Formats: sequence, structure tokens, C-alpha cells
Amino acid sequence: MVRSLGVLALAVSTFAVPLQAREWTDSTGVFKVEADLAGVQGDSVRLRKPDGTEVTVPLVRLSAADQQFLRSLTTPGPAAERKTSVAALRRALAADTRLEFIETPLTDVLSYLQELHQIPIVLDVRGLDDCGLDANMPITANINGLPLAEALDRMLSAKELVWLIRHDVLFIAPRIEMEATYEPRVYRVLKPTDIKQLAADVMKKVQPQRWDRVGGPGTIKALSPRVIVIRQSQAGHREIEGHYAEWLKPVVDVSVAIPQLISQQLQAKLDEPTRIEFIETPLKDVVAYLRDAHDVPIRLDQQSLDEVGLTNDVPVTFNVRGIPLRSALSLLLRDLELMWTADQAEITITTPEAACAETVLVEYPLQGIMPPADRDSLIDAIQSTVSPSNWAPVGGPGSVKLGPRGTLLVQQQFPTHGEVAMLLEEMREALK
Repeated sequence: MVRSLGVLALAVSTFAVPLQAREWTDSTGVFKVEADLAGVQGDSVRLRKPDGTEVTVPLVRLSAADQQFLRSLTTPGPAAERKTSVAALRRALAADTRLEFIETPLTDVLSYLQELHQIPIVLDVRGLDDCGLDANMPITANINGLPLAEALDRMLSAKELVWLIRHDVLFIAPRIEMEATYEPRVYRVLKPTDIKQLAADVMKKVQPQRWDRVGGPGTIKALSPRVIVIRQSQAGHREIEGHYAEWLKPVVDVSVAIPQLISQQLQAKLDEPTRIEFIETPLKDVVAYLRDAHDVPIRLDQQSLDEVGLTNDVPVTFNVRGIPLRSALSLLLRDLELMWTADQAEITITTPEAACAETVLVEYPLQGIMPPADRDSLIDAIQSTVSPSNWAPVGGPGSVKLGPRGTLLVQQQFPTHGEVAMLLEEMREALK
């Protein structure tokens, strides 16, 4: 359950959000009432029904979501969190750190580093379980005066673990995660050079057996003298950044919106920084809390959950703060093998199978990206670097073609649209 609220001796006027009517649920999930919050006194809450009558309910009798909602009223809400950017993560990784541990549980080590460097760190618990690794494995390390990235490499390598930047957090995962996950990244070319020769040199020196020219999953597409798109593992991208820092710089921290897919209002909610602290809390209560805390329409696709044997009471343990709601949702649902989608009206929590069951047509503007004569190469780059198995030329469900008025028509599954939109926006940023 959510951590205890303790004693809340508060006046209504001190609450940080408007006290509007909402549905309150008891801890069994059976009894519900629509009411305003009239006040909190000691260990009880006063609720005012629409007919004006008031009832007093012990805090412990409320659902976990209602308890979390009450606690959020006494502290800055999720939207008041300071958002941690990818650029801030990269700065923290470059800063010196100190690791002095003897047989200390990994979870405690990561909590220490999170507070020391003021960055969100998430442990891939599901990945560790799949590999038979313990999240509380003992860590012994004595490292001073090294950049955090290098110190983490030394500490984690002995445990077959690695760090990645994923979903706006520092993600700690089994080594196989870094080796198996390939992603596209846009690089700005920093000075005039023979772009084809530079690409050939990268393929020769970085992960040489993992490029498409020798049957591997990695690809490089030089789109202009100023932009290269590279699909590689995070280990490969780190090598590229290290060896070619003088020539190439990755584009990070761009803002992405897909107006035809997600409404602007909903996109703004997904971009809000959030704070989530749950321990063994039913998923339905987590959803209720997020719905109230962010004032956002969000629902569980119960039919798809039933098809994979999940109930809405499946327990959730998750703790993160200062990252966008969209990233927090992705990380929180990952351990449950679920994902989120969105449309013009609401956010839906569903299974990957349901999320990918249909494709959606989106028209992307191309202003500021490439001249018309080069757009065939842009289509090739998208299909080669963004979920390559999801496109029609190789039997996938997606298609991409030039549209009217200098646009790109992309028919794809919801998750892949996010990757396409990110790639296009990174290209636009690289060419500024």
C-alpha cells in the first residue's frame, strides 16, 4: 500500500488544489461516494455529499488512491515538480562522484546516487528477475574523483549490469538489455567533412560486426552534409559519442507533438513532470491517483487485460519523480508488460498486442527538414532506422510516402508513430 499519511491536521484553506467533487472509494473497492472534500482532522477526513450532508471517514478506510490524493494536497503537486531533462542527466553523468560501499544492497546504492546527483534512477526489476539477478545484490566499491558514467561502468560491470538513458531516467539494467536494444539517433555534423567517408569510418571502428552491410541490425543514413541518422545499441552510441565527439553531436531534449494523434491538451498533460510513490498498490488505484493528480482522462482497457490474465488489482511498486508523465507511465507499465496509448480524448492503459492491433494515418509536415529532391532518402532513413520490421517492404503493417503540400503520410502503429515524430523533430533541430 501507499506509505502512511500520518496525522494531517489541516485547514481546508491550506490545500494546494481546488476542492472539487470527486468519487471517493473505500479500501475494499466496494463502497463509493461522490463528494467534496470538506476537511481533514487528525486521522479522519470529512466529505460533503451533493445534498449538503457530511460524513467522517477514517483515513485508513480510504483507498490507496484517495490516500495518495490527500497527501498530494499537502505538498507541491506532480505538476509542480522540477522536470529533469536528458541534458541534465548527461551533465550528471559527466560530473565527478564518490562511491564507497561495502556489501551494500544495490537498491540502497542507487538511492544514494539519486540523492547525491539529483537525478531520477530506475532499476529494471523485471529484467533482473528474467536474468535471475537480485535487486538487492551486494555492492562493494571504492571509487573517488571519476565521472559518474565511468564510476557506474566500473561498479556495474562486475554484476553484468549497465546503465542507459531511457524514458528520461538513468535506467539500470542487465547487460543484455544494452546489447539487444537498438534505437535511432540523429547526429549533427559539427564541421565540414566527407559525410560518406565519415559514415564508413564509423562502421569500421564502432561495433564493426553489427551493421547492416554485414547482416547486423545497425544502420547509418547520411541525409545531408549536416545530418546523420544512426541506428545502434546504446553501447554503440556511447562509442560513437566518445570516438567522434569532434565530428558528431547527438540531438537531445526536443519536444515532440503529434496533433493528429493526440490532442494538444492531452499532450500538455503527458509532458507535465510527475511524482509517483507506490508500494504494492493496486493498478486501478494508481490510475485513479494519476487521473486526479494531473486532471487527465485515463482509463484501463479491461478487456485487453482480461485477455492476458491480468486484473486491475495487480500490485504496482514504483517510485520516481521529476520526469514527464508519459515517461513515468512507460516505466511503470513496463514491469507489468503493459503500455499506454492516447488519442484526442484520453489515455488508455492496455496490452502491447491491443496497442499494435491497428494502424493510424498521420500527416507530418516537413518544413525545415529536407528539400523535396531529397525526401526519398528521408523515407529510406525512416524505414531503415525506426522499427525496421514494422514497414511494408519487409512485411510489416506500416507505410510511408510523400503527401500533398510538402508532407509525409505515415500509416503506422501508435508506438512507432512516437519514434517517427521524435526522429523528424530531431532532424529539424539538427538543421537549425
